[in-house]
Amino acid sequence: MTGLRETMRDSTFTFWEVPVGALPLDWDDAKRRLEDQDRTGTPAGHGTGH
Repeated sequence: MTGLRETMRDSTFTFWEVPVGALPLDWDDAKRRLEDQDRTGTPAGHGTGH
């Protein structure tokens, strides 16, 4: 794990609340949510954690 420290330094962990029927999120939806979050500075869903 020590070897990954440099790579993981700038990682962000984000959580979204979605209806069960929307699971699993596909990668395109996840990327769109992350881009929206970066652009607005706010979470794309109801819950987030960094």
